[in-house]
Amino acid sequence: MNRRSPIPVPIKDQSSESFLHELEESYQRERMGKLWKEYGPYLIAGCVLAVIFTGALSVWKGWNRSQNEQSTATIIAALESEDPAAALNKSLSTLRAGPRGIALLAEAGLLLEQGKTAEALAALKTAAGTRGLDPAYRDLATLMSVQIAAAAPEGMKNAASLLAQLQPLRDTSSPWWPQAALESARLAGYGQGDWKQARAYLAPVLAAKEGVPPTLKARAAALDRVYSLKTPAE
Repeated sequence: MNRRSPIPVPIKDQSSESFLHELEESYQRERMGKLWKEYGPYLIAGCVLAVIFTGALSVWKGWNRSQNEQSTATIIAALESEDPAAALNKSLSTLRAGPRGIALLAEAGLLLEQGKTAEALAALKTAAGTRGLDPAYRDLATLMSVQIAAAAPEGMKNAASLLAQLQPLRDTSSPWWPQAALESARLAGYGQGDWKQARAYLAPVLAAKEGVPPTLKARAAALDRVYSLKTPAE
């Protein structure tokens, strides 16, 4: 049975092509600012709390806890300084692996807020490769680094590589799988022209009964409707 597009606009229609182009350009302009607003709380407050709880729940009651408490104090002091990003960067050499990864995440968020995307990307890539950092935060670093790279002028030319980086995050065991699915859909569609695969990445988000924020599900539904215009009728 032929499947009709949810929006009755011909695929080849010039107005629909213009609409899709304007939608993507608008999305690209806004995404960098929204990255900080969306993930900022995780990168600063949540990251510092993670260090605190790591110290509080540590198996080693003596030296290890004191080291974590010292790391927490260092990160908090850096965040309260006049130039938090620079202070965090300066403190990296004094921190152990886990807290250092957290400091890198916080630094990346602050750099992103300042519009320093290249520096933020470098910090995120380093954080993603920090073994002592909690896997959830490493996944977050990977997700954000892919989003930044994809938003670059030539980003979509590296769609295959970026999709490969997101592959582990699309597993529902990752707390960031809905975001990874949406980003994968963009890369498959705009980067590879594979709109059918793009919609396949969105399908689990749309089908999820729980675990997906309503705003993300609404965004996935909107993208699916737009991408259906690009999908040839079967």
